[in-house]
Amino acid sequence: MTTLKDVAKKCSVDISTVSRALAGNPLVNKKTRMNICRVAEELNYRPHLPARMLAGRPSKTIGIIVWGVETNYYARIIKSVEQYLYQYGYMLIVGIGNKNYEKELHCLESFNSRLVDGIILVGPFSKKLNSELPKLKSLFLHPSVIIQSDKAHALANNIAVDDYTGILSAVKYLAELGHRKIGYISIEKSRVQLSDFRDAISACGLSLDEKFVKIRPEAYEIAGYKAMQDLLLENELPTAIFFSTDYYAIGAAKAIREHGLQIPRDISLVGFYGIRESLYAVPPLTTVQVPVQEIVLMATQQILTQIESDEAAPNISLTVQPELVIRESCAPPLNRS
Repeated sequence: MTTLKDVAKKCSVDISTVSRALAGNPLVNKKTRMNICRVAEELNYRPHLPARMLAGRPSKTIGIIVWGVETNYYARIIKSVEQYLYQYGYMLIVGIGNKNYEKELHCLESFNSRLVDGIILVGPFSKKLNSELPKLKSLFLHPSVIIQSDKAHALANNIAVDDYTGILSAVKYLAELGHRKIGYISIEKSRVQLSDFRDAISACGLSLDEKFVKIRPEAYEIAGYKAMQDLLLENELPTAIFFSTDYYAIGAAKAIREHGLQIPRDISLVGFYGIRESLYAVPPLTTVQVPVQEIVLMATQQILTQIESDEAAPNISLTVQPELVIRESCAPPLNRS
């Protein structure tokens, strides 16, 4: 039986190039793609297809591509999607993108080769994938949903989280408490953008001191811990800090306590996402909570409706609003004027 490896050897290319060419990926040079298809035909290459697909029946399988599985946020999305799909007899396959274009593309191509009935993509994605999406129509032949894309793409349903509104609610809350010096801690290439935070600060009539902005290359709690250590070296501290994820706030809290300061007496903290751990932080963390269940319900309902429909259903774009959850990590500043 002829394999992809056989075709690749005959064409003097790697296996991934053969896979992409046979999937109709427009990023493969046209001349190369045509040569690969010709050789595959000569060698009588045929992909192994499930018998149910040969009979024209759905595979009852959905593929989901997420940034990673290390965080509670993505784990909750995967779990919720799986539970919802299970009720309708569907199986979920998980792919990890890690904001790496090659890995993201590999996941898309693999899902298509396995003839899934639909695809869910959960951002953030690599910049290249975002820019190349309009060219990848051949990889979106099945009903698809893109969650948290930078912009709406006509080839798929789009569900966006209104990050700016969530950030603005947090900054407004801190301003109402009397905070005027609000810092920002994040990592490089964060989904929750510093530009949105700047706009929110401006909308509340405040100004942002650049020495209160700390960006780290690490991820998770260690990023917040090290960024807070950097901030503690400044000759002046903000009275409150907004973090682009709860993990950074939890890490920063450790550095603050080690420095002999108290939360929220000396400094208030607000996180983003509303992960499970935020409730058990010390003290419990005020956070902008992203409505995971609402997102999952929208995504799965739309994709299953398109799969089960006898007629082609149009793709839609929806936006969900995060909610500020107030806990014990915020208080008025000690020097409130």
